[in-house]
Amino acid sequence: MLFEFVMLAALAGSPAPTPTIGEDCGEQVCLYASDRSYKRVIGDGVGSWKAETRLNRNKRKKEAKKNRKRKDVALNVVVEGRRGSVFVDGRYLAATGEHAQRVLKPGKHEVEVRDGEEVITFGVLSVPRKVSAIALVVHADR
Repeated sequence: MLFEFVMLAALAGSPAPTPTIGEDCGEQVCLYASDRSYKRVIGDGVGSWKAETRLNRNKRKKEAKKNRKRKDVALNVVVEGRRGSVFVDGRYLAATGEHAQRVLKPGKHEVEVRDGEEVITFGVLSVPRKVSAIALVVHADR
């Protein structure tokens, strides 16, 4: 299945990262990123996802303070296979539609995807400093 990502160009000024067909990723979550020169980032520079992990309030506060002067990164979340509500750092991101966008700073962010009261997945997303846009694809049917 070919994924199409739609990013708000105003968020980060860069096009959305586009995965290639047949690209493999994690068990339930895939990450794709592009750098400030609009090139797709591959390998260690993409970021990381730690499933079933939470950040407490002190860790969130420390991450926010450490990265507050860094350039913004556009985050795009796509839920495949179901509808989903997305929460980033405890704040509501999207209710309806396939795409959810938000601007955030590099560092660690807690992401939770729900379908009603059911939690589809949650974890900690580590966003590197050198990317301008990152897409998180959640495969709810896996």
